[in-house]
Amino acid sequence: MKSSANPQLDPSLMISTMAKVYAWMNAHFTATRLLLLPFEALAFRLAFHRVGKLNYPEWLLITAIVTVQTFVLWTLLILLQRWIPQPQPWLMALSIAYIVFSLVQYFREYPKWKTVLRALLGFVMFMVINYFLIFASAAVLIFTSTHG
Repeated sequence: MKSSANPQLDPSLMISTMAKVYAWMNAHFTATRLLLLPFEALAFRLAFHRVGKLNYPEWLLITAIVTVQTFVLWTLLILLQRWIPQPQPWLMALSIAYIVFSLVQYFREYPKWKTVLRALLGFVMFMVINYFLIFASAAVLIFTSTHG
């Protein structure tokens, strides 16, 4: 716990709060996914910095379109969850593969292997941003609950 002489954050409290934030994000997946679109667009903008000369609003549009398309794909695949145990990892892998495929189609004149690597770099950057936001949300929740 926290004492007034030595204010420290209890690691177990931080981990449990991060788990609660992550559970909330999973429970409200569609809303969370749409709220994170600007960060995903930023990650892809950085990953494809000099390719295609797209600006941030264009990347925001591309990520919005592809995300909505993956929502349709997820809706169709959710029907299969009766026969497929634990469909979330499969849905996520299929979504990433679909987005990478879409970006390869969009950047036809650019080498395919470079597009794939840049797309995967964009996903890694997006996941780092995502985990940072989970950590920051947990820290804010802990701070407001202990100081307010």
